[in-house]
Amino acid sequence: MSCWRFAAMIATSTLVMFGLMYLNTYLWSHLFFSETRAYMAILMGASMAIVMLAFMLSMYSRKTVNSAIFIGAGLGAQDGEPQEANLLLELDAGLKAGFRGFYACRG
Repeated sequence: MSCWRFAAMIATSTLVMFGLMYLNTYLWSHLFFSETRAYMAILMGASMAIVMLAFMLSMYSRKTVNSAIFIGAGLGAQDGEPQEANLLLELDAGLKAGFRGFYACRG
């Protein structure tokens, strides 16, 4: 199997994981681009690249390319930016929308 196929497999899985994170929304109005979701999809994709390459190492014989993939995925998986602020903003927006929906139902 070629390295390009491995890269396509990781990229496709990362995009699918990003899309699947939006299944956890309650209303259509809650669907908006989320930097936190994108960051988590990249984090999961990089972690998956490390795990998959470790299991399939015998299929890829070029050691320099394998090392580059491990190093690149390790850099992609490290926490480069604090996400707490984005998470708090999204949580606050979600809670406000949830409270509005809750009080509208009780009305």
